[in-house]
Amino acid sequence: MSIDSLLAIIRERRSIREFGPGEVTDKEMRLIVEAARHAPSNSNRQAWKFLAVRNRDTRMRLRGAVEAKLRSIREKAADPEQLAILDQFGPYLTFFADAPLLFIVLYKRSPSFLEPLLKGLDALTPEGSFSAEGFSAAMAVQNMLLAAQALGLGACCTTAPLIAAGEIRDILRIPPAYVIASLVPVGRPLRPAPSQPRKPIAKILEVLP
Repeated sequence: MSIDSLLAIIRERRSIREFGPGEVTDKEMRLIVEAARHAPSNSNRQAWKFLAVRNRDTRMRLRGAVEAKLRSIREKAADPEQLAILDQFGPYLTFFADAPLLFIVLYKRSPSFLEPLLKGLDALTPEGSFSAEGFSAAMAVQNMLLAAQALGLGACCTTAPLIAAGEIRDILRIPPAYVIASLVPVGRPLRPAPSQPRKPIAKILEVLP
């Protein structure tokens, strides 16, 4: 593949939150996971796992759990500004359930061999304690999004529903050893999504002397 072909897929990718009719085939599902499993990972541990949820009843149970959690959070909000934000972003928490295929991306956190040493020497920084496995899962998700785009599908990486991570874990019986990284709904885009503005390279690239 040429760099132009690769950049075309990257530039055309959109975060799709509205899905039209049509299923995601088993072949398409497996190709998306095929792309994910070739992402870089910490020490090549590949400590990720991908749960595929097709069953509509299960997706509705997940949506119900998120909605219930949102209601409980909303009851604690007294400030009008807080309530306005919750109302504004509420739909972003539940759209995942409308996709015919929902991936739950998990990773198994492994302690860094440096972390105990640095902690003992009081030299552990916030950056040094960041989960490398979580970062690996994020790279796998990016591969999933690009694979979906190449297949003519729409997808989105969403973490907002994880306000109900405990409930999601219970519904799907996710083992305690795994952390939920994100939800990735996949389906046929209902309509083309507009492109979003990007900062120019001159504003984000600094070439050091």
